[in-house]
This record gives sequence, C-alpha cells and structure tokens, in this order.
Amino acid sequence: GLKYETSMLSLHFRKRLSKHVHREYLSGVNFYKASNIGENRIDNADQRVTRDIEKLCDSLSNLYATIFKPVLDVALFTHKLSAVLSFKGPMLIFVYYGISGIF
Repeated sequence: GLKYETSMLSLHFRKRLSKHVHREYLSGVNFYKASNIGENRIDNADQRVTRDIEKLCDSLSNLYATIFKPVLDVALFTHKLSAVLSFKGPMLIFVYYGISGIF
C-alpha cells in the first residue's frame, strides 16, 4: 500500500514539474541556447532534465514515506488510544518516551 502511494505521489510530482520545466525550457530560445551556444553547451539537455526531475520527485515522495507518514501514525495512534484510555494513557506513554530519551 505505502509503496504504491509513494509511486503515485512521485508520478504526480513528476508530471506537474515536467510540464512546468518543459514549458520554460521550450519558451523563447532557451533550448537553442542550451544546446548550441557557447563553450558550456549541454549535451542531451532534455534527457538530463527529465532524469533530474525523476530523481527529485522520487526523493520527495520518499520523504513523505519516511517523515510525514510516521508522524501521522503517531497522531492517529494517540487519538485512538485516548478514545480507549482517556488522555492519561497517551500522556503516560509520552512521558515515558521523554524520560527514556533523556536517560
């Protein structure tokens, strides 16, 4: 489930960012400048841009899976635990985690 959601998130990021970058890249003479003018010509610029966008979007979607998903899990677990045990249960657990983290 999480791998599928991460892949779909990466795909949506990549689709939107690719449209934006290609719109900017193909406007005016940017493509010509990057490919043909000066000593710093970029070989296969379109392929490089596409590959960099793919790497960025994969990294951003993995960031969701490694940071935001655990925070959401803790929040949902706390809510469910407080519904069963009142707020004393989660507070005791968080105090225990805090004390064990200090010592």
